[in-house]
Amino acid sequence: MILIHSLVTLLAISGQLATSGLVSGERVVHAEIKNTHTVQLVRGREITEQDVAEKDLKEFRSGQLQSLANLNLKDKSDEFKQKMEKAWTKGEVKRVFSQAEKVSQENNEKDQQAEQERLEAERVAEEKRLEQEKAEKAKAEANAVKATQSSNSSSGSFGSGTATGGKQFGPNQAREAFEQITADLGVTGSEKQIWEDIITRESGWNVYATNPSSGAYGLPQSLPGEKMASVGGDYLTNPYTQLTWMYNYVRDRYGSFAGVNWYVRGWY
Repeated sequence: MILIHSLVTLLAISGQLATSGLVSGERVVHAEIKNTHTVQLVRGREITEQDVAEKDLKEFRSGQLQSLANLNLKDKSDEFKQKMEKAWTKGEVKRVFSQAEKVSQENNEKDQQAEQERLEAERVAEEKRLEQEKAEKAKAEANAVKATQSSNSSSGSFGSGTATGGKQFGPNQAREAFEQITADLGVTGSEKQIWEDIITRESGWNVYATNPSSGAYGLPQSLPGEKMASVGGDYLTNPYTQLTWMYNYVRDRYGSFAGVNWYVRGWY
């Protein structure tokens, strides 16, 4: 009578519990749970995992929990762990683990995408940094050139235009001729000083100075001396004519006396 009553009870909960074998008193000898809902027998005692679990379920579930810990589940790790601990069959454990693997794969793909975006952002930032560094360097160089030009401008003037000569000075009036031509051409400050230093080194302010080796002649040591005839026929004796030729030569070749870089080179 107990057996029949129990079978009727099991049929009444069809879809939740399928049985085979014997039912003794209140204990199910062999059963397979179809889902995790609680099953209530007529006599009042709930079926527990111990009533229906497969023989090695605990060992199997333990192994799956260890594998679960290696998955990339982020904030869903505890959720899947709880589901697996509540599963009463290997099939349910496998199903939960399969769901966890899917979530882990999705998280891996998201992480890879995030890493690629991070690396790309770093690359773009580095390119911008290098471009900015290059621009700042170019700006600094431009400012340095501008400062040098400004310094040259404020410390002295080279003058402008072409010197034409025509003023008369004697051979012993080189210094006077120099003061006159610098005033006429507007050569001042450092430009005037460099010009003076070149003359001192090249000819010692001697209108007749002649290089015995090359034949260079006059205050500017023109080579050959006849070049100065382009300014005036009195180039052999008139310091103003020689200085006029010298000024035009430096302007055409170097742009200014500062451009000669005299103090480094020592020649022009």
